[in-house]
Amino acid sequence: MEDEGQVRTLADGTEITIQPLKPDEYEKSLQFFKDLPEEDLMYLRVDVRDPEVVRKRLNTNPLENVFRLVVYAEDRIIADATLRWPQAGWMAHVGEIRIIISENFRGKGLATMLYRKLFIHAVRVGLEKIEAHMTPEQLGARKCVEKLGFREEGVLPGFVKDVKGNLRDLVIMSAHVEGF
Repeated sequence: MEDEGQVRTLADGTEITIQPLKPDEYEKSLQFFKDLPEEDLMYLRVDVRDPEVVRKRLNTNPLENVFRLVVYAEDRIIADATLRWPQAGWMAHVGEIRIIISENFRGKGLATMLYRKLFIHAVRVGLEKIEAHMTPEQLGARKCVEKLGFREEGVLPGFVKDVKGNLRDLVIMSAHVEGF
């Protein structure tokens, strides 16, 4: 089921295809990240406009389990979603989810759809808890995860730096997935 594309329709009638990210999607993935507005880049951990960073994302880290989805509208990637968790260690039961969506496709139900898919995959692979990290300014992301039962675990003041080097608070939200 997850190995092939799933066609869905957004609230505005746009037909999309959700599928796992494949190694041969480098160019389309790079273009997706290059097309993001500058303000979106403020909240990303790495500079996804860097071709080498995008290339590395397509390769699997042997110390992590990673499940990546991309969403296509026509022949363009319009969203990228990731669930990652360690293969071993004291946090191997906890996954982290991250989603980024093209500006023109926000507010159409896509984020909620992707969060649900990642949540369901977390259950399938036996995770017990999933986290979402964000800054306080990312109200849309917070609203989406709260719909799925995520609750704020805490705020770490001045914990992360945006791409301009400014310190920002980090909000940690989590949800238990046991018995879902």
